[in-house]
Amino acid sequence: TGLGGTHELFAENFEVYPNPSSGIILVKFNLHQSGNLVLKIEDALGQIVYLEEMYNTSTGQKQLDLSNLERGIYFISLSNGEEILTVKLILAK
Repeated sequence: TGLGGTHELFAENFEVYPNPSSGIILVKFNLHQSGNLVLKIEDALGQIVYLEEMYNTSTGQKQLDLSNLERGIYFISLSNGEEILTVKLILAK
């Protein structure tokens, strides 16, 4: 993935699928410890198209409908305020 070992920082698991996607995606994560998280999706220009704060959580899954977005490359990130994990998502409609 070109990210080295970053996926091991604070999460045991951070997945986005299906990828490529036609719009409906599932984001799953499992952290080493619970905490406050920010889930963010940015387009290739760095514009934020989705932002959600989650409080005191360690595991979860979210289904997101991104079918209103243009097809292209997006970056989905999960941050605990100190570390950040990023997955590249391809929207192909």
